[in-house]
Amino acid sequence: MALKAVAFDAFGTLVYIGERRSPYRQLMRWAQEHGRTRRIPRACAQTWQYRMERRVRELLPMLNAYAMSYDAGAVKPQPRIYQFLLKKLGCIADEVLFVGDTVVADLEGPRAFGMQACLLNRSAGQALADVVLADLLVGGSLRNT
Repeated sequence: MALKAVAFDAFGTLVYIGERRSPYRQLMRWAQEHGRTRRIPRACAQTWQYRMERRVRELLPMLNAYAMSYDAGAVKPQPRIYQFLLKKLGCIADEVLFVGDTVVADLEGPRAFGMQACLLNRSAGQALADVVLADLLVGGSLRNT
């Protein structure tokens, strides 16, 4: 199949987080400290989701679709999040190149689901544009177009 869409992981790939605050981890600690299961309080989750989505859309207003974990009700590498993404894009798996910075969630997960995928390694000095172009040109994603 020909490539029809490129999907990007948001945090760490498109959006650099200088000071990591780990809000999800903070919520999990809160739950543990209060003797609760790993369920996030609804009010906290709604506030967090709203702020995260709003900020991502402000930083990346030019994207055609947004597929956030909380909207999908799943996190990478759970297959449900990739299915949610495909539905948002209107594509089938092998028509999408997934680009991210985490091996399991952004490379292995999409590939196991049938997507094309490439990994950005910023610590090795890779730039996002170089990784995507290398995959498209050398990796063969464009050979079918």
